[in-house]
Amino acid sequence: REFCTQLRRFPFDPPIHITASDYEVITQGGSLCCVGDEMDSAQFERMVRIQLQAYVQKKAADLLTLSRHLDPHVESALETMKMVVVSQQRAEAAAEAAEGSLQGLERSAQQMGSLLRGFRAE
Repeated sequence: REFCTQLRRFPFDPPIHITASDYEVITQGGSLCCVGDEMDSAQFERMVRIQLQAYVQKKAADLLTLSRHLDPHVESALETMKMVVVSQQRAEAAAEAAEGSLQGLERSAQQMGSLLRGFRAE
């Protein structure tokens, strides 16, 4: 609800209205949210990037469909652009997975450090 209210502050024409089901979709069932179904700035940025990627993919697919009736060079250029976008998405997903793994390793290292400090104290 707050998200929709905040969107109304922007002078979009036409105004953007987000339903509860829209919010559920753009937050990937709440997986992009923290406690209380809210997003911090990093989660919001990730949500915007995901939605922008989906929009670009949709527009590229539409253009590819139209280009089949145009110059073959246009179709080839669009196919190349699509491959670049898909490659970028894969690289971003791999970077996010690596970042998640790194954070997991950091947590494990902190836990091990705490355990070792506990053994030294005894």
